This record gives sequence, structure tokens and C-alpha cells, in this order.
Amino acid sequence: MLPTIWKKIEPSDVRITPTKVHKTQNLTSADAGVSFVQWRSGSYTNNHRFQTISGSHYDSLKLNFYLSASKPTRGYYPSYLGKYYINHQTPQHIWKFHSSGSILSIGQKHFGERIKKGTFELTDNSTSKTITLKDDERGNLYAISASISQSNSSVSSSGNYIGNIFYEQGIITINDTGSYSSSISYTDVGTGNYSVGFKSTHTIYTQEYTVRINPKEFTGTHNPSARGFMSASNRLKTNTTIDDAIPFSYEGETKIDSSGQLKNELTSSNWLPYANSIGFYREGDLTPVMVAKLPQPVKMTKDTSIIFKISVDI
Repeated sequence: MLPTIWKKIEPSDVRITPTKVHKTQNLTSADAGVSFVQWRSGSYTNNHRFQTISGSHYDSLKLNFYLSASKPTRGYYPSYLGKYYINHQTPQHIWKFHSSGSILSIGQKHFGERIKKGTFELTDNSTSKTITLKDDERGNLYAISASISQSNSSVSSSGNYIGNIFYEQGIITINDTGSYSSSISYTDVGTGNYSVGFKSTHTIYTQEYTVRINPKEFTGTHNPSARGFMSASNRLKTNTTIDDAIPFSYEGETKIDSSGQLKNELTSSNWLPYANSIGFYREGDLTPVMVAKLPQPVKMTKDTSIIFKISVDI
């Protein structure tokens, strides 16, 4: 009798694990899904009935992010959630929100679930000086080489921050209306060519199967090369009828599998097969839906359990 080669995987031996992965994104003002808009408070069309794009951005930013701007710092919660809290360890400064400013919008197809904190950088070289803005991992934007500073403290301090970044929405605001240098204002950023770089965030899910082999399981083999063969004429001389035999084409001659018997050299009690792959099947279907190839053959045992871990991205 040929050995059994099937075993059911229990639901408790299947686990799904999420993993955060990050990909570097480098975009320019020419890429689709990246745009700068100058906002203005109270901006309407001539008939005063429909607000312009510029005015709509102002109202949207104020409602969703700056409604509590009277507070000097807060931990980030969009105001549409109806709450905010002050986080003194990692404060986001939102007190610079004027009647005008700039907003950079990045499409979700570029940043995924969120922009990874501390990776955002905007470079604008369309003016007489190259302007580089970065985030401080707390939702604040600052210029790393500004020649005019608002304070004598760290360049990323509350006195020097010039805007905000909202990581989950892909929204970057430049709120400071002052000067970057004697001839350049922060409102000049984004009016010409610019580039942005950051790391996007995605969650991938891995399904892990635990395949448990108990002692004495899978100690046989179905490999035809491990079995003895005899010609059909010789087979008829044995006690087994030809109807019970399984035909194979072997070395150009039709042979008959000799009742599934192993070759003599493989009948020792010390002989055990090696596994080099694991197939996964739906119940009742002989076509594998997945085959896991082992990095090296693993010998089966009669006295020790073996556990295989197979992981698949889903």
C-alpha cells in the first residue's frame, strides 16, 4: 500500500501578520497628483455666490486643521473628529495660520497610508536661492537654511516653524508670510518648479502556515524512481494480476510498477525519504494552489516532530 501524503492544516495553524513597509518617493511639480494652491480668506467670484478655489482651501484648512489655532501647540487630531489634545512631548505648532498662504497637496496614490514622519523634504530652486523645507517628525515644517530667523533657538523650534504637514492626508501648508531671505518670501515657494521627496507607508499582510509533521508521518515515498519495475511478461508470472498494476514508460520500454514495492536497497529500517517541497491543495482537488520549495531537502524522522513555517504575502 502506498504511503499517505495528505494532512489537514488546522485553522489555529494559520496566522495573518501586518507589516509596515516604506518606499522612497521622488516627485516634481510636473507629476500628476502633486499641486500647489495659494489660499486667500474670503475669496469669492464676482457675483459673491460661489467661492473660488483659493477661498475654498482657506475654509477647508481652517475647519479641519486650524480651528483651534488659538492654542499654541497641540497633538494632531483633525478638528472634524471633534477633539484635540496638547502633547507637550511632541507638539505640533498651529498658531501660524493667516488669511493667505500656500498648500501643497500630494495624491494618496503617492503616499499610501501616510507620509513617514521625518522623511519629507521640499526643494524649490526656481528663485535666486534654493529653498529647502523639511518636517521635524511632529507635523511642523521649517527651512533648513533660512538666512532670516525668527528666533535664536533651534531651526526647528516653534519660533522658526513656517508651516505644517499632515501626514495621513498628504497635505503640506506654508503659513509664514515673512521672508526667507532679503529678496525671497515664503509665498514664492511652489510658484515655479519644485521637487518633493518622502517615504510612503503601506501595510502588507503575510499569511503564515505552520505545517506540523509528527514522528512516523510522511516516511514513505511516491517517487517512481524509488520503486522496482519488471516487464509485463514477468509480471504475469507473479500472484498479482496485470489489472492491479500501474503502467509506466521507462527507458523506452513499457514497464509495470511492481505493486508499489520499494527497491531492495531502500527497504532497510534506517532508510527515510527527504522532503524538498510542500504542496497546498483544496479539499477534493488534486491540483495544488501553491507549492513551497524548501531551501534544502529535509529528512523525515520516526522519532522527532518537524515544524515548517511557510509565509506568503497576500
